[in-house]
Amino acid sequence: MSCVVPENTTRVKSALVKKSHRNILIIVLGVFLIFGGFVAYGVYRIFSFWSSVLSSREIPADIKEPRVLKGQEFLKKAEFFKLDHDGTLTTLKRSIGIKDEKERQKYIKMETAKGIYGFEDMKLVGQDIIAVGRFGSYDFDLKGRVKNRMFFDLIPEKIRIGPYEQESYDLQLDNLRIVQLTPDRYGFLSFGLTQGVQIYDESGHQIWTYGKEEIKASDLLQNERERQAKYDKSVYVLEAAVGDLDGDGISEYIVARKNDGTRAFDREGHEKWFQPDDFPSERLEVLDLDGNGKNEIVQLGKGIRKGDGSLLRETKGGYGKAMLLATGNDKKISVQYCEIDQLRLTCNGEGGDVVLSGPAPLSDVKLDKPRKLDIPGQEPITFDKESSNELKAVWIRFEKDKPPYLAIVASFIGIPRANFYVYDPMGALLYHELLPESAETMLVVPGENDAEQLLIGGKETIWKYKH
Repeated sequence: MSCVVPENTTRVKSALVKKSHRNILIIVLGVFLIFGGFVAYGVYRIFSFWSSVLSSREIPADIKEPRVLKGQEFLKKAEFFKLDHDGTLTTLKRSIGIKDEKERQKYIKMETAKGIYGFEDMKLVGQDIIAVGRFGSYDFDLKGRVKNRMFFDLIPEKIRIGPYEQESYDLQLDNLRIVQLTPDRYGFLSFGLTQGVQIYDESGHQIWTYGKEEIKASDLLQNERERQAKYDKSVYVLEAAVGDLDGDGISEYIVARKNDGTRAFDREGHEKWFQPDDFPSERLEVLDLDGNGKNEIVQLGKGIRKGDGSLLRETKGGYGKAMLLATGNDKKISVQYCEIDQLRLTCNGEGGDVVLSGPAPLSDVKLDKPRKLDIPGQEPITFDKESSNELKAVWIRFEKDKPPYLAIVASFIGIPRANFYVYDPMGALLYHELLPESAETMLVVPGENDAEQLLIGGKETIWKYKH
């Protein structure tokens, strides 16, 4: 027995199905719009704050024109490498032709990073110079010729809104450092408050991650008291390092977390030891300090630890200062700390003794018109000067038969300028240049006739200096 459905009934059912589908679509779109609104509002608050700061940060007249101010005859300067990147329109146009979504996002994010971030670390690996930034790494020979280019892999992430899920690709690369994984392999370390610790091999593939914090859209809408309460209870990663702690030739991973302590992990991610501490470190370094072939852990402002985590000795100071390492004739390494304050550089030894002190001109620049920044719920902040206090420091032998010189790069915060100073061992300023870019990294490389040369990595330029 067959049943014939009246035509008008079929139309009604069809209309109901379409209406149901339309309602579901409206709900889904509504959820995404609400979520997008939360995120957009949070981003707007952050963007509004920083844009109000940066848009008013005109470069003061004293540091507007980059130039050599002292000792032009002391050093010779050359451009070692210039970062080339596509503009926004070119990047978008070229990305259209990339069919694989992950590769397309990788290209866009790497090219975008070139226009925002600079070189963050440089290391001499064998006869190659490795320079890295959030846009990837470059492998140079000693003459500056590019041998290889690497892009970091993007990490797939699932974005969930109720029952709906969307895959995206993330690239969080704060505090990038080049590290030695084994005697013949290097890699890259990156860590941050929310991203946790990420370790990549030399090809840009992620091999380990730990301590990532999830951020919810609702967190962006919290008031200051709620955000502070959440931070007080958090266990964010403060610092991380990679180095061989037991002498087997394979590096361990060391992680310092707030409200937790310092932990060491082997290559498989198994915990080797734990030292509790509420606020364990501002910086970690793995070094053979006494020249006996066994590495120690330097915890800035805390102390020196053995490879098993036990405390060897406490150290004084160090917070907020640049770490400087000095190698003696006995191959022992002394840890020193440098800071610039009130137009003067001071470097102290581990016990607080002054190692070197000298003038630091243009490190503080007064503003003709002090700026006032209003922050909702807080007292206004007044800016009356620009300061260059983001320091990097190295000892270098520009001349073969003379004591090493102290080279300092000090960048301004939020202004594309940096001071480059060179001092003799007594603190006399021999060379001073105002660089046209911020600079985050320096590297000592072999030069001619057993002398050394210096590379400075800026936002998009690497310069080479020699005597």
